[in-house]
Amino acid sequence: MKKILSFVLLVSLSVFSVRASQLPSGAVATWGDGTPLLTQQELDNNFEFQVKAQPQLQSIPEAMVSVFKENLCSALVAQKVIAKWVSKNNIDKTNRYKTKLKNIVEAVMGQLNAEYFLVQFEYVPTDEELTAFYEKNKDRIALKKDGTLCTFEELKEQVKTLVIQAKQQEEAVKMLQELKEEYGVQVDEDVFAPKDDEQKK
Repeated sequence: MKKILSFVLLVSLSVFSVRASQLPSGAVATWGDGTPLLTQQELDNNFEFQVKAQPQLQSIPEAMVSVFKENLCSALVAQKVIAKWVSKNNIDKTNRYKTKLKNIVEAVMGQLNAEYFLVQFEYVPTDEELTAFYEKNKDRIALKKDGTLCTFEELKEQVKTLVIQAKQQEEAVKMLQELKEEYGVQVDEDVFAPKDDEQKK
């Protein structure tokens, strides 16, 4: 995936630039026939998505925002150009492409479903719970390189995150088991039993 992103960014550097006055209203980039390739709305929406996905972008200097948007625009244009090439050459019609796309979509959907499943288990730990967790796990989570320990106050937010995640996992496992029973899920355990030839080995 990193190789693909690097390739897209590299290709994006070669995108041609024109004056805004030469483009249709609302368009940031166009195809050769003048139809919009990328609109300002698409660029703005993608920028907002990137900021939400990467909170550190919220603190970048105002002067760098335009640079980031320019790079983002180039990357999006490159992606659409490559997508058009893939479609034009019927690469997306091949079984290999379809299988890989299906696997990627299923993997992403699985992660997204799990994320939304966990989010529903909202939990606000008490200070007593946070302190107890810190005392129980400080040798594992608070040890510095010099052998000393970080104080509770130094790690309070990190501890809070860990406690919430642990509680969410606990509640999620419990609800998942209930859902399996509700949906009548059954797993054939014989599938995982050692075969006769494996036992001989």
